[in-house]
Amino acid sequence: MKTILNFVVFITLIGLMASCADKNQFVMSGSVRDRDLNGETIYIYRWDNDDNIEMDSAVINNNKFEIKGLREEPAIFYAYIDAKEVYFPLALGIPVLIKPGKITFEIIGNDAIIGGNAENESYQRLLDKQIPMTEMTEKLNEEFNASTDSAERDSLEVEYNKIVEESNKMITEYLYANIINPFGQNLFLDQYYILSKEQIEELLSIAGEPFVSDPIVKDIIAIMAEPNTSDVQED
Repeated sequence: MKTILNFVVFITLIGLMASCADKNQFVMSGSVRDRDLNGETIYIYRWDNDDNIEMDSAVINNNKFEIKGLREEPAIFYAYIDAKEVYFPLALGIPVLIKPGKITFEIIGNDAIIGGNAENESYQRLLDKQIPMTEMTEKLNEEFNASTDSAERDSLEVEYNKIVEESNKMITEYLYANIINPFGQNLFLDQYYILSKEQIEELLSIAGEPFVSDPIVKDIIAIMAEPNTSDVQED
Protein backbone atom coordinates (compact mmCIF):
# COMPACT_ATOMS: atom_id res chain seq x y z
CA MET A 1 0.00 0.00 0.00
CA LYS A 2 2.84 2.38 0.91
CA THR A 3 4.43 1.74 -2.49
CA ILE A 4 1.17 2.53 -4.25
CA LEU A 5 0.74 5.78 -2.28
CA ASN A 6 4.31 6.85 -3.08
CA PHE A 7 3.65 6.18 -6.75
CA VAL A 8 0.45 8.25 -6.67
CA VAL A 9 2.29 11.15 -5.01
CA PHE A 10 5.06 10.90 -7.61
CA ILE A 11 2.58 10.96 -10.50
CA THR A 12 0.77 13.93 -8.91
CA LEU A 13 4.02 15.89 -8.60
CA ILE A 14 4.90 15.14 -12.21
CA GLY A 15 1.48 16.40 -13.26
CA LEU A 16 1.87 19.61 -11.25
CA MET A 17 5.32 20.24 -12.72
CA ALA A 18 3.99 19.71 -16.25
CA SER A 19 1.08 22.05 -15.54
CA CYS A 20 3.44 24.80 -14.31
CA ALA A 21 5.68 24.31 -17.34
CA ASP A 22 2.72 24.67 -19.71
CA LYS A 23 1.57 27.79 -17.88
CA ASN A 24 5.00 29.44 -18.22
CA GLN A 25 5.76 28.35 -21.78
CA PHE A 26 6.23 30.87 -24.58
CA VAL A 27 6.30 30.08 -28.28
CA MET A 28 7.87 32.62 -30.61
CA SER A 29 6.72 31.88 -34.17
CA GLY A 30 8.52 33.70 -36.93
CA SER A 31 8.30 34.10 -40.69
CA VAL A 32 10.43 35.78 -43.35
CA ARG A 33 9.21 37.80 -46.33
CA ASP A 34 10.97 39.52 -49.22
CA ARG A 35 14.39 37.93 -48.72
CA ASP A 36 16.20 34.61 -48.38
CA LEU A 37 17.45 33.92 -44.85
CA ASN A 38 17.02 30.16 -44.93
CA GLY A 39 19.83 28.42 -43.06
CA GLU A 40 20.61 31.53 -40.99
CA THR A 41 20.21 31.58 -37.21
CA ILE A 42 18.03 34.05 -35.33
CA TYR A 43 18.99 34.71 -31.71
CA ILE A 44 17.11 36.21 -28.80
CA TYR A 45 19.06 37.47 -25.80
CA ARG A 46 18.92 39.69 -22.71
CA TRP A 47 21.27 40.76 -19.93
CA ASP A 48 19.92 40.46 -16.40
CA ASN A 49 20.79 42.73 -13.46
CA ASP A 50 23.72 40.49 -12.51
CA ASP A 51 25.20 40.90 -16.00
CA ASN A 52 24.33 37.34 -16.97
CA ILE A 53 23.09 36.66 -20.46
CA GLU A 54 20.04 34.59 -21.37
CA MET A 55 20.01 33.38 -24.96
CA ASP A 56 18.08 31.08 -27.25
CA SER A 57 18.11 30.56 -31.00
CA ALA A 58 16.54 28.83 -33.97
CA VAL A 59 17.53 28.13 -37.57
CA ILE A 60 15.34 29.63 -40.26
CA ASN A 61 13.96 26.90 -42.52
CA ASN A 62 11.42 27.29 -45.33
CA ASN A 63 11.13 30.97 -44.35
CA LYS A 64 9.95 30.05 -40.84
CA PHE A 65 11.40 29.54 -37.38
CA GLU A 66 10.18 28.78 -33.86
CA ILE A 67 11.70 29.36 -30.43
CA LYS A 68 10.13 27.75 -27.36
CA GLY A 69 11.01 28.25 -23.72
CA LEU A 70 9.79 28.95 -20.21
CA ARG A 71 9.31 32.43 -18.80
CA GLU A 72 7.58 33.35 -15.55
CA GLU A 73 7.93 37.15 -15.71
CA PRO A 74 7.73 39.33 -18.84
CA ALA A 75 11.08 40.64 -20.06
CA ILE A 76 12.48 42.47 -23.08
CA PHE A 77 14.71 40.32 -25.27
CA TYR A 78 16.54 41.44 -28.41
CA ALA A 79 16.24 39.42 -31.61
CA TYR A 80 19.01 39.61 -34.17
CA ILE A 81 20.55 37.76 -37.10
CA ASP A 82 24.30 37.55 -37.53
CA ALA A 83 24.44 37.12 -41.30
CA LYS A 84 25.97 38.77 -44.35
CA GLU A 85 24.01 41.68 -45.80
CA VAL A 86 21.73 41.96 -42.79
CA TYR A 87 21.77 45.58 -41.77
CA PHE A 88 20.16 47.79 -39.14
CA PRO A 89 18.05 47.02 -37.23
CA LEU A 90 18.16 43.21 -37.53
CA ALA A 91 21.93 43.18 -37.11
CA LEU A 92 21.71 45.21 -33.88
CA GLY A 93 18.68 43.63 -32.27
CA ILE A 94 14.94 44.29 -32.31
CA PRO A 95 13.23 44.45 -28.91
CA VAL A 96 10.46 41.94 -28.31
CA LEU A 97 8.54 41.20 -25.11
CA ILE A 98 8.86 37.57 -24.11
CA LYS A 99 6.22 36.22 -21.72
CA PRO A 100 4.10 33.06 -21.48
CA GLY A 101 1.92 32.60 -24.53
CA LYS A 102 2.28 33.11 -28.26
CA ILE A 103 4.64 35.68 -29.78
CA THR A 104 4.89 36.52 -33.47
CA PHE A 105 7.93 37.92 -35.26
CA GLU A 106 7.63 38.66 -38.97
CA ILE A 107 10.80 39.69 -40.81
CA ILE A 108 10.17 41.93 -43.79
CA GLY A 109 13.36 42.90 -45.58
CA ASN A 110 15.69 44.16 -42.86
CA ASP A 111 12.87 45.12 -40.51
CA ALA A 112 10.43 43.20 -38.36
CA ILE A 113 6.87 43.34 -37.05
CA ILE A 114 6.30 42.02 -33.53
CA GLY A 115 3.00 40.81 -32.11
CA GLY A 116 1.24 38.02 -30.29
CA ASN A 117 0.62 39.88 -27.04
CA ALA A 118 -0.79 43.28 -26.14
CA GLU A 119 2.58 44.78 -25.18
CA ASN A 120 4.28 43.84 -28.47
CA GLU A 121 1.33 45.03 -30.53
CA SER A 122 1.11 48.36 -28.67
CA TYR A 123 4.84 48.98 -29.10
CA GLN A 124 4.64 48.07 -32.79
CA ARG A 125 1.85 50.62 -33.29
CA LEU A 126 4.10 53.26 -31.74
CA LEU A 127 6.97 52.29 -34.05
CA ASP A 128 4.70 52.40 -37.09
CA LYS A 129 3.98 56.06 -36.28
CA GLN A 130 7.46 57.05 -35.10
CA ILE A 131 9.55 55.63 -37.96
CA PRO A 132 8.06 57.93 -40.67
CA MET A 133 8.53 60.90 -38.32
CA THR A 134 12.18 60.03 -37.79
CA GLU A 135 12.71 59.68 -41.53
CA MET A 136 11.05 63.06 -42.12
CA THR A 137 13.16 64.87 -39.50
CA GLU A 138 16.31 63.37 -41.01
CA LYS A 139 15.25 64.61 -44.46
CA LEU A 140 14.44 68.09 -43.11
CA ASN A 141 17.78 68.23 -41.33
CA GLU A 142 19.63 67.39 -44.55
CA GLU A 143 17.69 70.06 -46.44
CA PHE A 144 18.39 72.60 -43.68
CA ASN A 145 22.14 71.93 -43.82
CA ALA A 146 22.16 72.11 -47.62
CA SER A 147 20.21 75.36 -47.83
CA THR A 148 21.80 78.82 -47.85
CA ASP A 149 18.50 80.73 -47.96
CA SER A 150 17.62 82.08 -44.51
CA ALA A 151 13.85 82.14 -45.15
CA GLU A 152 13.92 78.54 -46.36
CA ARG A 153 16.00 77.47 -43.34
CA ASP A 154 13.53 79.15 -40.98
CA SER A 155 10.64 77.34 -42.66
CA LEU A 156 12.45 73.99 -42.45
CA GLU A 157 13.23 74.59 -38.78
CA VAL A 158 9.59 75.33 -37.98
CA GLU A 159 8.48 72.14 -39.74
CA TYR A 160 11.21 70.12 -38.00
CA ASN A 161 10.23 71.40 -34.55
CA LYS A 162 6.56 70.69 -35.24
CA ILE A 163 7.29 67.04 -36.02
CA VAL A 164 9.55 66.67 -32.98
CA GLU A 165 6.84 68.14 -30.76
CA GLU A 166 4.26 65.75 -32.17
CA SER A 167 6.64 62.81 -31.74
CA ASN A 168 7.41 63.74 -28.13
CA LYS A 169 3.70 64.03 -27.36
CA MET A 170 3.08 60.58 -28.81
CA ILE A 171 5.92 59.06 -26.78
CA THR A 172 4.69 60.73 -23.60
CA GLU A 173 1.18 59.37 -24.10
CA TYR A 174 2.63 55.91 -24.69
CA LEU A 175 4.66 56.13 -21.49
CA TYR A 176 1.62 57.01 -19.39
CA ALA A 177 -0.24 54.01 -20.83
CA ASN A 178 2.67 51.55 -20.57
CA ILE A 179 5.02 52.59 -17.73
CA ILE A 180 4.03 49.49 -15.74
CA ASN A 181 5.32 47.10 -18.42
CA PRO A 182 8.90 46.45 -19.61
CA PHE A 183 8.45 48.25 -22.96
CA GLY A 184 7.23 51.43 -21.28
CA GLN A 185 10.01 51.28 -18.71
CA ASN A 186 12.71 50.74 -21.34
CA LEU A 187 11.38 53.66 -23.36
CA PHE A 188 11.30 55.85 -20.24
CA LEU A 189 15.03 55.21 -19.68
CA ASP A 190 15.74 56.14 -23.30
CA GLN A 191 13.47 59.18 -23.56
CA TYR A 192 13.06 60.66 -20.06
CA TYR A 193 14.86 63.83 -21.18
CA ILE A 194 11.86 64.88 -23.28
CA LEU A 195 9.71 64.96 -20.12
CA SER A 196 9.15 67.66 -17.56
CA LYS A 197 10.16 67.09 -13.94
CA GLU A 198 6.48 66.79 -12.98
CA GLN A 199 5.86 64.19 -15.68
CA ILE A 200 8.85 62.13 -14.53
CA GLU A 201 7.66 62.21 -10.93
CA GLU A 202 4.14 61.21 -11.93
CA LEU A 203 5.31 58.36 -14.17
CA LEU A 204 7.59 56.98 -11.46
CA SER A 205 4.74 57.08 -8.96
CA ILE A 206 2.70 54.95 -11.38
CA ALA A 207 5.56 52.55 -12.15
CA GLY A 208 6.30 51.82 -8.48
CA GLU A 209 8.79 49.23 -7.25
CA PRO A 210 11.04 47.61 -8.34
CA PHE A 211 11.47 50.00 -11.30
CA VAL A 212 12.09 53.01 -9.05
CA SER A 213 14.95 51.04 -7.44
CA ASP A 214 16.70 50.57 -10.79
CA PRO A 215 20.18 52.20 -10.56
CA ILE A 216 19.57 54.31 -13.68
CA VAL A 217 16.21 55.50 -12.35
CA LYS A 218 17.89 56.39 -9.04
CA ASP A 219 20.36 58.53 -10.98
CA ILE A 220 17.47 60.33 -12.68
CA ILE A 221 15.79 60.92 -9.31
CA ALA A 222 19.07 62.25 -7.87
CA ILE A 223 19.45 64.70 -10.75
CA MET A 224 15.91 65.97 -10.19
CA ALA A 225 16.61 66.42 -6.47
CA GLU A 226 19.58 68.72 -7.07
CA PRO A 227 19.04 72.38 -6.05
CA ASN A 228 17.85 74.67 -8.83
CA THR A 229 17.16 71.71 -11.09
CA SER A 230 14.85 72.86 -13.84
CA ASP A 231 12.60 70.67 -15.95
CA VAL A 232 14.46 67.94 -17.78
CA GLN A 233 12.61 69.01 -20.89
CA GLU A 234 13.91 72.27 -22.24
CA ASP A 235 11.29 74.85 -23.14
